[in-house]
Amino acid sequence: MYFQTLKHKNKSIYFVSGKFLKELPQEAKYTWDYYPEFKDKSIEYASLYIKTDKIDKLASTACPFVDDYKSIKSKLKSHFISIKETKINTDKVFIYDLIPNDLLKQYCFAREEITKYIFDNYAKPYYYDTLLSLVIIIEDIKHRSINGKSVIYDPFKSKTGRLVTKKGSFPILTLSKERRKDIYPENDLFLSLDYNSFEARVLLALSGEKQPEIDIHDWNCINIFNGEEREKAKKDFFAWLYNPEAKNEKLEKIYKKEVVLDKYYNKFFVSTPYKLTIPANSHYALSYLIQSTASYLFYEQIAKVNNLLRNKKTFISFMIHDNLILDLDKKDKSAIKEIVDIFSETRYGRFLATIKVGKNFGEMRKICLK
Repeated sequence: MYFQTLKHKNKSIYFVSGKFLKELPQEAKYTWDYYPEFKDKSIEYASLYIKTDKIDKLASTACPFVDDYKSIKSKLKSHFISIKETKINTDKVFIYDLIPNDLLKQYCFAREEITKYIFDNYAKPYYYDTLLSLVIIIEDIKHRSINGKSVIYDPFKSKTGRLVTKKGSFPILTLSKERRKDIYPENDLFLSLDYNSFEARVLLALSGEKQPEIDIHDWNCINIFNGEEREKAKKDFFAWLYNPEAKNEKLEKIYKKEVVLDKYYNKFFVSTPYKLTIPANSHYALSYLIQSTASYLFYEQIAKVNNLLRNKKTFISFMIHDNLILDLDKKDKSAIKEIVDIFSETRYGRFLATIKVGKNFGEMRKICLK
């Protein structure tokens, strides 16, 4: 059964079989996008099939009902503008009660036609479950706040899948180190989990090599750069990594950059292990491949952590690229090792992670677990 949701503030109504209902029928299964009230329901989301939460961004060639939808939405938008101009207090009224019922039905019918078209004409993506888990996590994060503002991530804007924040979000991804000191947990401590040299480890994984159990640049110093000073070895590694013209036989023997590109790049598109297809030229192909694979691997791991935290007071506070920050309740301290193990054990082996704790986000200290 298909359905659409009209949500305002904390109230929702559902359009099902041509009618508006206050309660969602148990058999409702297919819709356009996710809302927090669906968290524990078995529902499929068309927006995740095509990696966009905005129907307006769909081309009419991708779905023949898009133009009709845009026309109806434009009429709906005019009503919203009129409501705003009349200065009606929408905090005290369900805004969709102020819209003509026939127009709301047209709007929902148009969304339903697009939803049906997506399910009928697009295969369920390999990355679907990973992306759904991410959407659930970022919706949970959005409904909390940092210093009075929400962190609102956009999981669809970046072509590689790397998270960016939406306009109006708390700027967690670009926050200065000084301002980080102003961020405090709701519970007792922040717990930070950050992969050691994540992109280098991802390339090593794609090359089929085993993950080093020590810092990867220290490992490179010992095994590739003949004891070269660490910072120089790190600089030389990255100078080689993302420069298609750079050659280094010792690095190529281990990391197999050219072999990896032959496997995942066809001169027009990168096809990642998560079955994402990304247009790319030769200059950006490797960086897109590594960044996208790293992003989805990270999302896969934080979903496992999130599952562990169910029924605990500890929760995911926010993410900064491959850095996961938990708001830790002291009663859950005994679970830290299990959390770290789940975060570290990936489909490509165990990735070394840096663990930090702190009473605010600007003053975090490393800890070692035995």
